[in-house]
Amino acid sequence: RQQEQEQHKKENEKKQKGTKRCSNGPLSSSSSPLEFGLVFMDHNSTKYHLTLLRLEDGGLLRPGAIIVADNVLFPGAPIFLWYALRCGKYSGFSICPVVEMIHGAKVDDWMLICRYEEEEQHLVVGKKAGNGTRGPVVVPNALVELAAEVEAINTRAQRHIVNKEDWEAHAALTLSVYRKMRFRFGATKKWE
Repeated sequence: RQQEQEQHKKENEKKQKGTKRCSNGPLSSSSSPLEFGLVFMDHNSTKYHLTLLRLEDGGLLRPGAIIVADNVLFPGAPIFLWYALRCGKYSGFSICPVVEMIHGAKVDDWMLICRYEEEEQHLVVGKKAGNGTRGPVVVPNALVELAAEVEAINTRAQRHIVNKEDWEAHAALTLSVYRKMRFRFGATKKWE
């Protein structure tokens, strides 16, 4: 019985050797490189930019990788959206409009699709937007505040204290802020 357990342990160690694990720290590298050609994000939308940064920093995105992010408009991924559009590492932006049904409310949402191009930039959160020159991606305070609103409504929703009117008001707020930031797309669903 003990030999069986030791053999099982050795097999598990072999399987785990060379794999990359996602934790609260940086992604580790292994002797055999792992690169993703497709990333689909549908978790906490206010953390999408952190996911991208960790994948970039870990060298885990293959050049040309496709990034698909759900819930970009509702409940919102404002910092991710700003970063993806401004950092110079992504191209080919397309928006896929979808409708979410939340507590009886029909709410418009977007899925963002883009391609990783691997140009070097970095993110600075909570300062005034720059003049469009290359360098750090500075996230406007309005988007930082919107991200906090997204977190707040998500937390309230987990406690089941958000109703249809709350969701509709939040969706209107998100769209309003996005319009002020001049996030828009044309008839072909490509970013202008």
